[in-house]
Amino acid sequence: MSIARGGGARRVAAGVGAVLIGFSSPEAAAQVDVTTPRLRSAVLERDAVAAKEEDGEGESLRLGEEPASNDGPSADDLLFLPKGDVFRPLLADPRQVRSYASLHRLQASFGDFWVGTAGFGETFGIVGQRDAENNGWQVSIAGAVSSFFNFDGFDNDLINTDFVIGIPVTWRAQPFSLRANLYHQSSHISDEFYRFEAFGPTDAIPTQKLSFEAIDVVLGYEPVERARVYAGANRIFSADNAVRRWSYRMGGDWESPVLFGRTRAVAGVDIRWWAETGYQLERSLKLGLQFGGSTGVSRTSLLLEYFRGPYHHGFFYVHKVETLGLGLLFQF
Repeated sequence: MSIARGGGARRVAAGVGAVLIGFSSPEAAAQVDVTTPRLRSAVLERDAVAAKEEDGEGESLRLGEEPASNDGPSADDLLFLPKGDVFRPLLADPRQVRSYASLHRLQASFGDFWVGTAGFGETFGIVGQRDAENNGWQVSIAGAVSSFFNFDGFDNDLINTDFVIGIPVTWRAQPFSLRANLYHQSSHISDEFYRFEAFGPTDAIPTQKLSFEAIDVVLGYEPVERARVYAGANRIFSADNAVRRWSYRMGGDWESPVLFGRTRAVAGVDIRWWAETGYQLERSLKLGLQFGGSTGVSRTSLLLEYFRGPYHHGFFYVHKVETLGLGLLFQF
Protein backbone atom coordinates (compact mmCIF):
# COMPACT_ATOMS: atom_id res chain seq x y z
CA MET A 1 0.00 0.00 0.00
CA SER A 2 2.82 2.38 0.79
CA ILE A 3 4.33 1.70 -2.64
CA ALA A 4 0.96 2.40 -4.38
CA ARG A 5 0.52 5.60 -2.45
CA GLY A 6 4.05 6.63 -3.30
CA GLY A 7 3.48 5.93 -7.03
CA GLY A 8 0.21 7.94 -7.03
CA ALA A 9 1.89 10.84 -5.34
CA ARG A 10 4.65 10.81 -7.91
CA ARG A 11 2.10 10.82 -10.76
CA VAL A 12 0.20 13.76 -9.21
CA ALA A 13 3.42 15.71 -8.67
CA ALA A 14 4.52 15.00 -12.24
CA GLY A 15 1.16 16.14 -13.59
CA VAL A 16 1.15 19.39 -11.59
CA GLY A 17 4.71 20.03 -12.66
CA ALA A 18 3.73 19.49 -16.29
CA VAL A 19 0.94 22.02 -16.06
CA LEU A 20 3.03 24.62 -14.20
CA ILE A 21 6.05 24.18 -16.42
CA GLY A 22 4.14 23.56 -19.63
CA PHE A 23 2.13 26.78 -19.58
CA SER A 24 5.38 28.72 -19.47
CA SER A 25 7.49 26.41 -21.65
CA PRO A 26 6.08 23.78 -24.03
CA GLU A 27 9.55 22.24 -24.47
CA ALA A 28 9.90 21.66 -20.74
CA ALA A 29 6.46 20.09 -20.56
CA ALA A 30 7.39 17.51 -23.20
CA GLN A 31 9.99 16.09 -20.82
CA VAL A 32 7.47 15.45 -18.03
CA ASP A 33 5.36 12.27 -17.93
CA VAL A 34 1.68 13.25 -17.64
CA THR A 35 -0.23 10.11 -16.77
CA THR A 36 -3.58 11.28 -15.45
CA PRO A 37 -6.28 11.88 -18.09
CA ARG A 38 -7.42 15.23 -16.65
CA LEU A 39 -3.95 16.72 -16.55
CA ARG A 40 -3.14 15.32 -20.00
CA SER A 41 -6.26 17.05 -21.34
CA ALA A 42 -5.19 20.39 -19.81
CA VAL A 43 -1.76 20.17 -21.43
CA LEU A 44 -3.24 19.21 -24.82
CA GLU A 45 -5.57 22.21 -24.62
CA ARG A 46 -2.57 24.39 -23.84
CA ASP A 47 -0.74 23.05 -26.89
CA ALA A 48 -3.75 23.77 -29.14
CA VAL A 49 -3.85 27.41 -27.98
CA ALA A 50 -0.12 27.77 -28.59
CA ALA A 51 -0.48 26.35 -32.09
CA LYS A 52 -3.20 28.90 -32.91
CA GLU A 53 -0.99 31.73 -31.71
CA GLU A 54 1.84 30.54 -33.95
CA ASP A 55 -0.53 30.42 -36.93
CA GLY A 56 -1.85 33.93 -36.22
CA GLU A 57 -5.32 32.66 -35.31
CA GLY A 58 -5.09 33.58 -31.65
CA GLU A 59 -3.65 36.42 -29.62
CA SER A 60 -1.89 36.23 -26.28
CA LEU A 61 -2.75 38.91 -23.72
CA ARG A 62 -0.66 40.54 -21.03
CA LEU A 63 -1.99 40.65 -17.52
CA GLY A 64 -4.87 43.10 -17.23
CA GLU A 65 -5.38 43.55 -20.99
CA GLU A 66 -8.73 43.11 -22.67
CA PRO A 67 -9.05 41.30 -26.02
CA ALA A 68 -8.68 43.76 -28.90
CA SER A 69 -11.28 43.98 -31.62
CA ASN A 70 -10.13 43.27 -35.17
CA ASP A 71 -12.86 45.48 -36.59
CA GLY A 72 -11.28 48.85 -35.61
CA PRO A 73 -13.05 51.54 -33.56
CA SER A 74 -16.81 51.45 -33.46
CA ALA A 75 -19.00 54.51 -33.90
CA ASP A 76 -20.59 53.53 -30.57
CA ASP A 77 -17.28 53.79 -28.67
CA LEU A 78 -16.92 57.02 -26.71
CA LEU A 79 -13.33 58.27 -27.02
CA PHE A 80 -11.69 60.49 -24.42
CA LEU A 81 -8.73 62.66 -25.43
CA PRO A 82 -8.83 61.43 -29.05
CA LYS A 83 -5.91 62.22 -31.32
CA GLY A 84 -6.56 64.18 -34.51
CA ASP A 85 -10.02 65.30 -35.55
CA VAL A 86 -12.83 64.24 -37.86
CA PHE A 87 -12.62 67.66 -39.57
CA ARG A 88 -9.37 68.24 -41.44
CA PRO A 89 -7.75 71.68 -40.81
CA LEU A 90 -8.18 74.25 -43.58
CA LEU A 91 -4.79 74.31 -45.29
CA ALA A 92 -4.93 77.82 -46.77
CA ASP A 93 -6.83 79.61 -43.98
CA PRO A 94 -4.37 82.14 -42.47
CA ARG A 95 -6.42 82.13 -39.23
CA GLN A 96 -6.36 78.34 -38.79
CA VAL A 97 -5.13 77.30 -35.32
CA ARG A 98 -1.74 75.70 -35.94
CA SER A 99 1.99 75.92 -35.27
CA TYR A 100 3.92 77.59 -38.07
CA ALA A 101 6.76 79.87 -39.14
CA SER A 102 7.02 81.87 -42.36
CA LEU A 103 8.99 84.55 -44.17
CA HIS A 104 7.18 86.82 -46.65
CA ARG A 105 7.89 89.81 -48.81
CA LEU A 106 5.06 92.26 -48.15
CA GLN A 107 3.98 95.10 -50.42
CA ALA A 108 1.62 97.84 -49.26
CA SER A 109 0.81 101.44 -50.16
CA PHE A 110 3.18 102.68 -47.43
CA GLY A 111 6.20 100.55 -48.38
CA ASP A 112 7.75 97.12 -48.95
CA PHE A 113 8.94 94.96 -46.07
CA TRP A 114 10.35 91.59 -45.18
CA VAL A 115 8.00 90.24 -42.52
CA GLY A 116 8.24 87.12 -40.44
CA THR A 117 5.28 85.42 -38.84
CA ALA A 118 5.30 82.67 -36.24
CA GLY A 119 2.73 80.98 -34.09
CA PHE A 120 2.15 78.11 -31.73
CA GLY A 121 -1.28 76.52 -31.66
CA GLU A 122 -2.95 73.17 -31.36
CA THR A 123 -6.36 71.53 -31.17
CA PHE A 124 -6.77 69.08 -28.29
CA GLY A 125 -9.56 66.54 -28.53
CA ILE A 126 -11.68 66.18 -25.38
CA VAL A 127 -14.34 63.64 -26.28
CA GLY A 128 -15.86 62.17 -29.43
CA GLN A 129 -16.91 59.13 -31.40
CA ARG A 130 -15.58 57.89 -34.73
CA ASP A 131 -15.46 54.79 -36.87
CA ALA A 132 -12.67 53.24 -38.93
CA GLU A 133 -13.42 55.66 -41.80
CA ASN A 134 -13.00 58.70 -39.50
CA ASN A 135 -16.74 59.45 -39.53
CA GLY A 136 -18.15 60.72 -36.26
CA TRP A 137 -18.07 63.77 -34.03
CA GLN A 138 -15.68 65.47 -31.62
CA VAL A 139 -15.52 68.29 -29.06
CA SER A 140 -12.11 69.94 -28.64
CA ILE A 141 -10.29 72.91 -27.17
CA ALA A 142 -8.19 74.97 -29.59
CA GLY A 143 -5.73 77.71 -28.73
CA ALA A 144 -3.03 79.69 -30.51
CA VAL A 145 -0.64 82.61 -30.12
CA SER A 146 0.69 84.18 -33.33
CA SER A 147 2.87 87.22 -34.01
CA PHE A 148 4.36 89.05 -36.93
CA PHE A 149 7.60 91.00 -37.14
CA ASN A 150 9.03 93.64 -39.45
CA PHE A 151 12.50 92.40 -40.37
CA ASP A 152 13.25 95.74 -42.05
CA GLY A 153 12.47 97.60 -38.84
CA PHE A 154 14.75 99.11 -36.23
CA ASP A 155 15.40 95.80 -34.49
CA ASN A 156 13.29 93.15 -36.21
CA ASP A 157 10.35 94.85 -34.54
CA LEU A 158 7.44 92.91 -33.13
CA ILE A 159 4.32 94.49 -34.65
CA ASN A 160 1.28 92.53 -33.47
CA THR A 161 0.30 89.45 -31.46
CA ASP A 162 -3.02 87.60 -31.70
CA PHE A 163 -4.40 85.30 -28.98
CA VAL A 164 -7.17 82.83 -29.82
CA ILE A 165 -8.99 80.31 -27.64
CA GLY A 166 -12.00 78.34 -28.82
CA ILE A 167 -14.22 75.27 -28.47
CA PRO A 168 -14.62 73.65 -31.89
CA VAL A 169 -17.33 71.02 -32.36
CA THR A 170 -16.77 68.90 -35.46
CA TRP A 171 -18.76 66.26 -37.34
CA ARG A 172 -18.15 64.08 -40.40
CA ALA A 173 -20.27 61.65 -42.40
CA GLN A 174 -18.40 61.17 -45.65
CA PRO A 175 -18.56 63.04 -47.98
CA PHE A 176 -19.78 65.87 -45.68
CA SER A 177 -18.02 67.45 -42.72
CA LEU A 178 -18.81 70.37 -40.43
CA ARG A 179 -16.97 72.55 -37.92
CA ALA A 180 -18.67 75.02 -35.55
CA ASN A 181 -16.16 76.98 -33.47
CA LEU A 182 -17.10 79.28 -30.59
CA TYR A 183 -14.00 81.38 -29.92
CA HIS A 184 -12.44 84.50 -28.40
CA GLN A 185 -9.74 86.57 -30.10
CA SER A 186 -7.72 89.44 -28.75
CA SER A 187 -5.07 91.27 -30.77
CA HIS A 188 -2.41 93.53 -29.29
CA ILE A 189 -0.27 95.97 -31.25
CA SER A 190 3.26 96.30 -29.86
CA ASP A 191 4.84 99.43 -28.40
CA GLU A 192 7.53 99.25 -31.11
CA PHE A 193 4.89 100.00 -33.72
CA TYR A 194 3.92 103.26 -32.03
CA ARG A 195 7.44 104.21 -30.99
CA PHE A 196 9.10 103.77 -34.39
CA GLU A 197 6.12 103.76 -36.79
CA ALA A 198 7.63 100.40 -37.70
CA PHE A 199 4.86 99.28 -40.02
CA GLY A 200 2.94 102.06 -41.70
CA PRO A 201 1.40 105.23 -40.27
CA THR A 202 0.15 104.93 -36.70
CA ASP A 203 -2.82 107.22 -37.25
CA ALA A 204 -4.42 104.58 -39.51
CA ILE A 205 -4.84 102.21 -36.53
CA PRO A 206 -7.83 103.23 -34.37
CA THR A 207 -6.70 101.59 -31.12
CA GLN A 208 -4.04 99.27 -29.73
CA LYS A 209 -6.31 96.35 -28.90
CA LEU A 210 -8.94 94.41 -30.85
CA SER A 211 -11.05 91.97 -28.83
CA PHE A 212 -14.18 90.02 -29.70
CA GLU A 213 -16.12 86.76 -29.35
CA ALA A 214 -17.51 85.01 -32.43
CA ILE A 215 -18.83 81.78 -33.86
CA ASP A 216 -17.42 80.38 -37.07
CA VAL A 217 -19.20 77.65 -39.06
CA VAL A 218 -17.68 75.79 -42.02
CA LEU A 219 -19.35 73.06 -44.09
CA GLY A 220 -17.11 70.84 -46.22
CA TYR A 221 -17.84 68.45 -49.07
CA GLU A 222 -15.43 65.84 -50.48
CA PRO A 223 -16.30 65.14 -54.13
CA VAL A 224 -13.40 62.68 -54.44
CA GLU A 225 -10.93 61.13 -52.04
CA ARG A 226 -8.45 63.62 -50.51
CA ALA A 227 -10.13 66.66 -52.08
CA ARG A 228 -12.55 69.02 -50.35
CA VAL A 229 -14.45 72.20 -51.07
CA TYR A 230 -16.01 74.25 -48.30
CA ALA A 231 -18.01 77.36 -47.47
CA GLY A 232 -18.94 79.10 -44.25
CA ALA A 233 -19.79 82.20 -42.28
CA ASN A 234 -18.47 84.00 -39.19
CA ARG A 235 -20.58 86.09 -36.81
CA ILE A 236 -19.05 88.38 -34.16
CA PHE A 237 -21.62 88.55 -31.37
CA SER A 238 -19.63 90.53 -28.76
CA ALA A 239 -16.82 93.03 -29.28
CA ASP A 240 -14.97 95.73 -27.35
CA ASN A 241 -14.64 97.69 -30.59
CA ALA A 242 -17.17 98.99 -33.09
CA VAL A 243 -16.71 96.46 -35.90
CA ARG A 244 -19.20 95.01 -38.33
CA ARG A 245 -20.27 91.53 -37.46
CA TRP A 246 -20.54 89.28 -40.53
CA SER A 247 -17.91 87.68 -42.73
CA TYR A 248 -18.09 84.82 -45.24
CA ARG A 249 -15.66 82.39 -46.80
CA MET A 250 -15.21 79.67 -49.39
CA GLY A 251 -12.29 77.56 -50.52
CA GLY A 252 -10.86 74.12 -51.07
CA ASP A 253 -7.85 71.91 -50.39
CA TRP A 254 -6.31 68.78 -51.84
CA GLU A 255 -3.76 66.08 -50.98
CA SER A 256 -2.12 63.88 -53.60
CA PRO A 257 -1.47 60.16 -53.20
CA VAL A 258 1.92 59.32 -51.72
CA LEU A 259 4.69 60.53 -54.05
CA PHE A 260 7.63 58.88 -52.25
CA GLY A 261 8.25 57.73 -48.70
CA ARG A 262 5.52 59.46 -46.70
CA THR A 263 5.50 62.63 -48.83
CA ARG A 264 2.47 64.11 -50.57
CA ALA A 265 1.78 67.22 -52.61
CA VAL A 266 -0.78 69.56 -51.02
CA ALA A 267 -2.60 72.68 -52.22
CA GLY A 268 -5.29 74.98 -50.91
CA VAL A 269 -7.15 78.21 -51.54
CA ASP A 270 -9.16 80.27 -49.05
CA ILE A 271 -11.25 83.32 -49.97
CA ARG A 272 -12.88 85.51 -47.30
CA TRP A 273 -14.80 88.76 -47.27
CA TRP A 274 -15.80 90.84 -44.22
CA ALA A 275 -18.39 93.57 -43.87
CA GLU A 276 -15.92 95.66 -41.84
CA THR A 277 -13.60 96.02 -44.87
CA GLY A 278 -16.42 96.69 -47.33
CA TYR A 279 -16.40 93.04 -48.42
CA GLN A 280 -12.97 93.34 -50.01
CA LEU A 281 -11.65 89.88 -50.91
CA GLU A 282 -8.92 88.20 -48.91
CA ARG A 283 -7.24 85.59 -51.11
CA SER A 284 -4.87 83.03 -49.63
CA LEU A 285 -3.15 80.33 -51.71
CA LYS A 286 -0.75 77.65 -50.50
CA LEU A 287 1.08 74.94 -52.43
CA GLY A 288 3.82 72.56 -51.39
CA LEU A 289 4.84 69.24 -49.88
CA GLN A 290 3.61 67.46 -46.76
CA PHE A 291 5.97 65.12 -44.92
CA GLY A 292 4.45 62.56 -42.59
CA GLY A 293 1.10 60.88 -42.18
CA SER A 294 -2.51 61.86 -42.71
CA THR A 295 -5.17 62.84 -40.16
CA GLY A 296 -4.15 62.18 -36.57
CA VAL A 297 -0.43 61.69 -37.33
CA SER A 298 2.41 64.16 -36.82
CA ARG A 299 3.40 65.90 -40.04
CA THR A 300 5.24 68.92 -41.43
CA SER A 301 4.49 70.91 -44.58
CA LEU A 302 6.78 73.16 -46.63
CA LEU A 303 4.65 75.64 -48.56
CA LEU A 304 4.82 78.44 -51.08
CA GLU A 305 2.34 81.03 -49.74
CA TYR A 306 0.56 83.95 -51.40
CA PHE A 307 -1.90 86.40 -49.86
CA ARG A 308 -3.68 89.49 -51.16
CA GLY A 309 -6.27 91.64 -49.42
CA PRO A 310 -6.88 93.33 -46.04
CA TYR A 311 -4.16 92.05 -43.71
CA HIS A 312 -5.41 89.42 -41.29
CA HIS A 313 -3.42 90.41 -38.18
CA GLY A 314 -5.49 92.34 -35.65
CA PHE A 315 -6.35 95.92 -36.59
CA PHE A 316 -4.06 95.79 -39.63
CA TYR A 317 -7.09 94.80 -41.68
CA VAL A 318 -7.21 98.54 -42.46
CA HIS A 319 -4.21 97.96 -44.77
CA LYS A 320 -4.53 96.15 -48.07
CA VAL A 321 -1.34 94.15 -48.67
CA GLU A 322 0.17 91.55 -50.97
CA THR A 323 2.59 88.93 -49.67
CA LEU A 324 4.62 86.09 -51.17
CA GLY A 325 6.98 83.75 -49.36
CA LEU A 326 7.69 80.39 -47.76
CA GLY A 327 6.11 78.80 -44.74
CA LEU A 328 6.49 75.75 -42.53
CA LEU A 329 3.43 74.17 -40.90
CA PHE A 330 3.71 71.73 -38.01
CA GLN A 331 1.12 69.32 -36.63
CA PHE A 332 2.08 67.22 -33.63
